[in-house]
Amino acid sequence: DKYAKKDKRIQVIHKENGGLSSARNAGIDWVFANSDSQWLTFIDSDDWIHPQYLELLLFGATSTNTDICVCEYEEASEFSDFENFNKVNTQKLTPEEFFVNYHVTSVIACCKLYKKSCFENIRFPLGKIHEDEYTTYKVLFESSLVSYIKESLYFYFINSNGIIRSQWTPKRLDAITAFEEQIMFFQKNGFNNALKKSERVLLWHIISQI
Repeated sequence: DKYAKKDKRIQVIHKENGGLSSARNAGIDWVFANSDSQWLTFIDSDDWIHPQYLELLLFGATSTNTDICVCEYEEASEFSDFENFNKVNTQKLTPEEFFVNYHVTSVIACCKLYKKSCFENIRFPLGKIHEDEYTTYKVLFESSLVSYIKESLYFYFINSNGIIRSQWTPKRLDAITAFEEQIMFFQKNGFNNALKKSERVLLWHIISQI
């Protein structure tokens, strides 16, 4: 609220805590209802970004005429200085190439700049953990090409008390349902390489949960 008073570009949404998916959905709904921007991104509350994060992702998307531009992320436990970039190389990949070769980066919702229209009919599932596994692939495979920047512009804070690293609960099994949905999607649409990747990840996840 203090930042919003200092800068009119900042809009604050006050809502009852409903979890990560609910918060992201509220942001998406607000953008469609109130913003004339054509782009959106997700930054989790304990992470941080490179000062050129939006600049470089926007340039990557517009220069290659794609609806999604992705950068790499880096796990970090403390804040550090940033490297300045005068220029970054952007490559174009099909969603399937990206999903298979850069799987973790492809799955997480963050470290991406999306055309707003990518979320016209897609929202995050309420009441689930591993919500990215349910959602991000649907957005990716709506596009014909994805732009990719190999530099780390997003910094993922390692939180030992976070949901994924906390004590095991049956909610961890939410991911299995997400992988099953992915597998059915890839089977139906003929993405055979992505199908094999999801099958391997599902098997790994089941073994790790056991």
